[in-house]
Amino acid sequence: FNIEWLHVLLETAAERLKSSYQQEGKDEYYKVFREYDLKGGEQTYEEVARRVGVNASQVNNFLHAARKRMQGIVLDLIREYTLTDLDVGEEVRDLFGVESLELWMASPPRA
Repeated sequence: FNIEWLHVLLETAAERLKSSYQQEGKDEYYKVFREYDLKGGEQTYEEVARRVGVNASQVNNFLHAARKRMQGIVLDLIREYTLTDLDVGEEVRDLFGVESLELWMASPPRA
């Protein structure tokens, strides 16, 4: 059940991420995130940069920003169905296998 729920949670968060970047006119942030993190595979920043039409340095910066935003969206979604911050921390531990919310926040997960 947790795997199925995690999949739904991450899909929903990715859609919200895409929408938020579209509203800001920053489609390339989501495109880089989609190409590198969501599609997976063995690819370099340079390959992603060529496909999206940016440079490798921008890929690095866009990924950092998108991962942090994605993490915030995931937390917002979890907060929608939990009652307390303690519940949020427990849910993060259960879903992502980390011991604390602070540890998870210090290192954005790859989707």
